[in-house]
Order: sequence, then structure tokens, then C-alpha cells
Amino acid sequence: GEVFPESLEVLHRGCRILKGLSEVKKQMTEVYSAVLDERNAGVLCGIMFGDKQRMAPDLKELYQSQGIGHLFAVSGLHMSMAGVGIYKLLRRLTVTSRMAFIVSLALMTAYSFICGTPLSCIRAVLMAGMLMTSEMLGRSYDGLSALALAAVWILWKYPKALTSFGVLMSF
Repeated sequence: GEVFPESLEVLHRGCRILKGLSEVKKQMTEVYSAVLDERNAGVLCGIMFGDKQRMAPDLKELYQSQGIGHLFAVSGLHMSMAGVGIYKLLRRLTVTSRMAFIVSLALMTAYSFICGTPLSCIRAVLMAGMLMTSEMLGRSYDGLSALALAAVWILWKYPKALTSFGVLMSF
């Protein structure tokens, strides 16, 4: 038979922002599915969000066997290039550096959450944030120092990341 609880208590409601970002991903996925056939929609979801669950198993295996399965890992490099590009575009449009920083960092962070916050995206957000901060402060940007600081932060927060091949390759 069926089992019904006598009472129900919500222990954690979750963050409305994260729920909203989840809804954005869901709506984008629905658009891809409406416009494309199932196989191509799955590939696009893989490229855009790193979501390989919608991909046909034979396609996933084909990409992996050809050595290009990394196409379905969200690239921190591309994310940081887009984020810094948005920052520089906003600055050219005479938006204050502080506001451009906030908007750009918020967009990169939101996209990172949409993709499931892979550590490569966290690294990219941290490093891009340091680049934009150095520019706002009129200081030079040192990529190796930013990389080291991102590594320290990630390992402090996620110590098991040290054994992750993806994280090691990201650095």
C-alpha cells in the first residue's frame, strides 16, 4: 500500500536566487528542445551548461572516443573572457568601474551556478574578479598570483579538489 506522513516540516527552503537560476536553465533547455531535435538539443545543453545527461549515449561516447569530450565541460577561460569583456564594454559605455565590476561578477557567478558551479568556473570567477579589482584600483594584474590565490581558496574550501584531474588540468 501507500504510506503517508502524519506531518511535514520544511527544514530548508533554499535560496530564491538559486531557484531562479535553475528556472532560467530550465527555460533555456526548453527553448533548445522546442527549436532543435532531441539529439542537437542535448549537444547544445552539453556545450552551454556542461549537462551531458540530455545527450544521446552514442553521441557522448563518440565525442569521448574522438578525444573531444572536453567540449562539454564549461570552460573557465571562455567564462572569464566573457566576464572581463562585459566589464570592459560597460566601462566604455561610461558605467562606473564599481558598477561594471558588480554586474560582470554577478553575471559570471550566476552562469557558474547555472552550470552547477564546477571548480573551473570558480577559478575563472576568482581570477577575473582579481583582474577587474586590480584595474579598478589602478594596479597591475599578476596572473600567477591570481592563479595561486584561486588555488589556495579552492583547496581551502574543497580539499579533495587536489586529487581531481579536472582541477589539476584547470590549473
